[in-house]
Amino acid sequence: MFERIRAKWREARGPVLRREFCDAVLRLNGLDRKVTIRASVVLAKAYRDLEATHGTLTDISNDGKRRLSKELLKQAKKSFTFDMGSGYGLAMLSIYLESQTVPGKDSEFVRDVLNKMVNDVLSFESPV
Repeated sequence: MFERIRAKWREARGPVLRREFCDAVLRLNGLDRKVTIRASVVLAKAYRDLEATHGTLTDISNDGKRRLSKELLKQAKKSFTFDMGSGYGLAMLSIYLESQTVPGKDSEFVRDVLNKMVNDVLSFESPV
């Protein structure tokens, strides 16, 4: 019974993740370009750090991804006030991790777009 409730809750989380992601992208697009660049750099660095510490994301269990996602979101909230770009970068990585643990087309959309963003940023060698 509880397993079914948990599965339904996970499915319902997909549309929420998509709204959070789209909201973050819209807000980032309205900010200064320096903030957007900073968000991209932090996203790439945090992603690299995550893989250096925990290995490839495919090797991390869903429970582990959810825990890491929550930790990243806490860090994002702390840093947002003083460094918006850092806050957005960490929040995006948090959403990316959680989207990998949630079924459905909404989480798949978030996962695909953020996967492309992460790969694009990682392929760009920034002097920053």
